[in-house]
Amino acid sequence: MILFFLNTSCVESKPRISIEKNPIVQPTSIANLPSPTIVISTPDIKPTTTPIPTISNLEKNVPPFPKQPMVDLMPTIIPNPTVIIPTVLPKPDEVLSESPPNSYVQEMARLIYEKNIDSSKLYLDDFYPYKWSDASYGCPDPGVYYDDSLGEYPGYKYFLSDGESTWEYHVDENDTLVFRCDEIQLLDGPSINIFQELNLDGTKRVVLSTRNFVNFEFVEIDQISIDDTEKLLSVLNLDIPIDNYEGCTTIFRLDFYVDDLVHSIDYLCANDKNVITGLQPVWDSRKANAPSEIGSIIGNYLTGKPIPQLPK
Repeated sequence: MILFFLNTSCVESKPRISIEKNPIVQPTSIANLPSPTIVISTPDIKPTTTPIPTISNLEKNVPPFPKQPMVDLMPTIIPNPTVIIPTVLPKPDEVLSESPPNSYVQEMARLIYEKNIDSSKLYLDDFYPYKWSDASYGCPDPGVYYDDSLGEYPGYKYFLSDGESTWEYHVDENDTLVFRCDEIQLLDGPSINIFQELNLDGTKRVVLSTRNFVNFEFVEIDQISIDDTEKLLSVLNLDIPIDNYEGCTTIFRLDFYVDDLVHSIDYLCANDKNVITGLQPVWDSRKANAPSEIGSIIGNYLTGKPIPQLPK
């Protein structure tokens, strides 16, 4: 009994395993293993030997290269480069303005207040660029010398109108000088052109002298240069008014040597700074108003010279 009991206890303590007829087998997970590297066996390649060609005795004797005939080569002609002259564009200040000179507004005001022109009828009739041959801009005052060394003096012409009358104006390029030719007072009396009357076109030289007021004789100062001589002749080639005068003692004298003749002209008195006269018959005891340029020319030769002492 005791043995039986022990056997029974031992049997009951072991776990029971039930075996079914169709057991379910779980799938086995396959791990991602790297693919095996396939090694391709390379067959053993044995190097081949390239045979070196042998040169026969016939091949060693190479015939000479045939001599080339002499050929006259044409000289290489280098063409001369074509000179391309660039087009010079005008500078901005050389381009003519399309607007009229501003001075026309002031000239309109002058016509309104000085000539009583109706302002409602006054208008700018026309304007255009123009060039003159000297500094008078086409409106020279009688007896006045105008410089012409520039060759041309550009400017403008413009015209004001009230529908009945027209006024012409000449201005310089900068619109700083305004000329109205109908305001120029023409010579209505006798005049003289010293250059023409004394035939000074053949002048060889000019000598400047000043009066010695001790003995009243003229003393030579200097000979006028060629450039100043040309300008002096141009200044004297003007129609200047001539008038009577009571006479005065002149201070300077200009001697014009023309061929075998000497034409003397007296200039400037103590009481008349513009007088110019002479002893030639053409003067007939008269005097003229000398252009101011004569004084400018003479002044260049008085530098460093004593000033003539006028009589008391």
